Amino acid sequence: MKTLLLFLFSIVLLVNLHGQNGCSLNFEGTSSWPPLICDIQIDNGTNPNNSWQIGEPQKNTFTSAISTPNAIVTDLIDPYPVNDTSSFIIVHIAEDGLVPDPMIGHWFEISFAYWVDTDSTNDYGYIEFSPDNGTSWYNITDNSTNFFFWNSNSDFLRGNSNGWTYAHGNYDNGLGNGPFNINLGDTVLFKFTFVSDSIFDNKDGLMFDNFQIFDAAEGIDEYQLMDSKVYPNPASSSMHIEFENAAHASYELSVYDQLGRKIHSASTSQGDITVDLQGFNSGFYQYSLFCPANQKRSTGKFIVR
Repeated sequence: MKTLLLFLFSIVLLVNLHGQNGCSLNFEGTSSWPPLICDIQIDNGTNPNNSWQIGEPQKNTFTSAISTPNAIVTDLIDPYPVNDTSSFIIVHIAEDGLVPDPMIGHWFEISFAYWVDTDSTNDYGYIEFSPDNGTSWYNITDNSTNFFFWNSNSDFLRGNSNGWTYAHGNYDNGLGNGPFNINLGDTVLFKFTFVSDSIFDNKDGLMFDNFQIFDAAEGIDEYQLMDSKVYPNPASSSMHIEFENAAHASYELSVYDQLGRKIHSASTSQGDITVDLQGFNSGFYQYSLFCPANQKRSTGKFIVR
């Protein structure tokens, strides 16, 4: 069964590109952006009974992926097992690298949708980061590393999220003062691990979908990254994007679906813009704001329920 799942995975891997260099994985087997090197590995070597499986979830609580039909789940059908430690690794080849820049520094982001249903005390997930292809590992589940920061609290991969939730984490080396020197072509890894104790809780565990990884190292003469805020997130009927625009410069908004297709565009000279989500399918989206006049750009993600 697991050999079949790994074979199916090799078929359904999605690799995408947009804006800054990076990749996207949603396990559906189609691609519309130029491919870069990005892969996922289920660790059956150190744990031949690894519970992570890729496919259509058919469990008590986990009944559908966020981009149907496939997700990666702690077992597609049965509750997660006891006394288990199971991992999968996302492999990404740094396209721009994270070489320190004394002017603007560098930026690196991973984002995904997740659904957690566990015993909140003893069964949980955590994430590790390796800047050197597995030689060194750093637990980045909370915000205590001083180089990796999440939009969620440190316990976001335990308990019950009561549905799909969006998370993103950012690596920022400041103005060249970061702890790592990741160059073009280097391999960086993200390891996702789920741990359970000896008590059977009859719960579904963890499920992930719609991974995106971006790395950016553009020079200051190309464009400058800026902050923007999107709310509500997740959204249903409409969502709003706020950003600093005191000079009332003209910004172009582009919205892309989970296959990288541009599905919406607009422009504004204000510091906010509203997107009507009528006609948007449920799922994961990315937006880009760009000002040609001052070469400022901002990107972000949101979920439509």
